[in-house]
Amino acid sequence: MHRTHAIDRRDFCVNDRRRASSGMNARKASSAVAHSLLLLRMLIASFLLCTATLCAAQASRPADSTVKAQLDRVIVLAESGDIEQAQTLLDALLKEHPNLVPALKVQGMLLENTGHTREASLVYRKALQLAPEDPSLLFQVGLDTLMAGDKDQAIELLLRGLKIAPKNAQALYYLAQAYHEKHSEVLALKTIRECVELQPNNPLAGQRYGEYLANSGDNATAEEWLLKAQKADPKLKRIDFDIAVASYRNSDLSTAERFATRAAVSEPGDLDTLRVLAKIKETLSEPRDAKPIYERIIASQPDDAASLLGLGHSELELEDYPAAVDTLERVLQLDPTQINAHFFLARALRGLGRTTEARHEAELHRVIMQQNSVIPPKDQLKRDQATLDRIVQLLLDNREDEALPLAQEDDQGNAASPGHGAMILASVYLAMHRLDDARRLLHQALALDPKTPNAHTCLGDLALLQDDLTSAVAAFQFELSLYPNQGLARAGLGEVRYRQQRWTEAAELLIDSKTTAPRMLYLLCDCYFRLGNVSSANLTAETVAAYAKDDPEVMRDLIALLDRNGQSEVALRLSVNLQR
Repeated sequence: MHRTHAIDRRDFCVNDRRRASSGMNARKASSAVAHSLLLLRMLIASFLLCTATLCAAQASRPADSTVKAQLDRVIVLAESGDIEQAQTLLDALLKEHPNLVPALKVQGMLLENTGHTREASLVYRKALQLAPEDPSLLFQVGLDTLMAGDKDQAIELLLRGLKIAPKNAQALYYLAQAYHEKHSEVLALKTIRECVELQPNNPLAGQRYGEYLANSGDNATAEEWLLKAQKADPKLKRIDFDIAVASYRNSDLSTAERFATRAAVSEPGDLDTLRVLAKIKETLSEPRDAKPIYERIIASQPDDAASLLGLGHSELELEDYPAAVDTLERVLQLDPTQINAHFFLARALRGLGRTTEARHEAELHRVIMQQNSVIPPKDQLKRDQATLDRIVQLLLDNREDEALPLAQEDDQGNAASPGHGAMILASVYLAMHRLDDARRLLHQALALDPKTPNAHTCLGDLALLQDDLTSAVAAFQFELSLYPNQGLARAGLGEVRYRQQRWTEAAELLIDSKTTAPRMLYLLCDCYFRLGNVSSANLTAETVAAYAKDDPEVMRDLIALLDRNGQSEVALRLSVNLQR
């Protein structure tokens, strides 16, 4: 539901509130330049005072007082709006002293504030080569690099600068943004917290802190910080949207409705805002208000399953049963994992008097809910998947040393174990069938922490891949002795019992595991058939189809399983649904 703010090099201002556009012309830029150069004047004075030589690469050092006077003149001209004359004097100074770092800084600032950001970036990079330990240049080039999309290099530069000047709130702000862009949410939250500790009254930092708190699930604290930021600066970009999201997740529906309505007025075409407002109206049992908002969203995105679900629910509450049935069936065609669609569809069918179909949908909803473990929000799944994709690519490139720290902080809560990162890499190696590497990393994880969560489960999976059922049982049972509610170990043990043809025990373990893995659900379906429980088998088959929509191999096996057990009608229906 939450949308990330775009990076803007002028988002965060440490000592002023300028909102200059990077594309403005020289005349409009003059006031922004004045603010920037007042800061730079102090930087230059400090630089000249603290540096014995202006730059190690200079052939000769000009007199400090002469250079300062010339740069002061440039700044005065820029402050008065005479950018052209300021640039002329600066060009002359740089022609005489091309490696003069303070002059390069002024040139970069002038270029940046007159809209020449690419040229400014090149100047800052040249200055950094001449003064590689200058924290202001490290911060500036780090930001430029972040805006160019190289998050890893940006993080490296910003961290180098913070090692030299650790109390720079602006650098911390953008470092947090870089971590967020890399989906390293734990580090992003930690870093932005350091930023607001330095500047607790900075509204933009407070807004970003609230955003990251909401991403972490601490919506109550997020709402407090966002409201504080909004009070300090009501014109912050998307602040009303941010408050609406945090308030909704915090069950503060009156606040959520008020700010979502404001956000929709200020950005009437923004679909994210409309989704939030529609969901709030739906939760407040205001289907007449929710329905037209969902219809606006669907007009722009006809295949938005979540919005279609909201529309179907609104139609149901308005007792428009035929429309609700059509909409909810469309939802399940698009996304069979929308579990509540079965519940709403059962009610709509009942409203039409189609009681047999209604009972089937209600029972299917019950079975899926029984099997369904707690699933994180889809935005969290996307963040985790993005991190996993990065880890996989690093391992494919044989860059395990880079993948390990990324895996260590991947899972937000599980990173507490020292062996967590090695365990994650081992599980990826298992999926890649690099069994020796997986075994090596698992031993490394257990050496760091003998109780590393999931490590013994991975050992059990490794044993299963090698058809060593005895070792697999021992590993899964040991994991369960440490963590009795560990679903993956329970599912793994269920697969062992399935291979041993102990159908009843296998079914019980797979049910208790709350697995949604299509292959494991397929095993449960087969267990039911072998136990003669055809009704449960068919319901489980529909559950398999819901989660295996994008897994053609499992779907082929499922259709074959249904046909073998005389359930060709169910097989045909699931095949047709899959093709839609």
